[in-house]
Amino acid sequence: MIAPDAKKKLDELSSRVLTASADAMRKERYPDCGGSLQIGFYAGGCGAGSVSIDCQPCNIRIRLDGVPSVPPWVAVAGRETQT
Repeated sequence: MIAPDAKKKLDELSSRVLTASADAMRKERYPDCGGSLQIGFYAGGCGAGSVSIDCQPCNIRIRLDGVPSVPPWVAVAGRETQT
């Protein structure tokens, strides 16, 4: 089970990833270890897409399904980016 404060940090990271500019995205780090992130947007077949957020040092993957629109950072950074 994830601690409430850790869940809050992950929820905040997830929200930022959906709305961030490319410049803001490049500054994102994983809340627990401060490590860089591999972030990708994947278009879905029914109009909604998904976002994957990976921290390799922590062996953590966050997947956000049902993303209704392409996040702003994709236009500049591409569909996959590393922070």
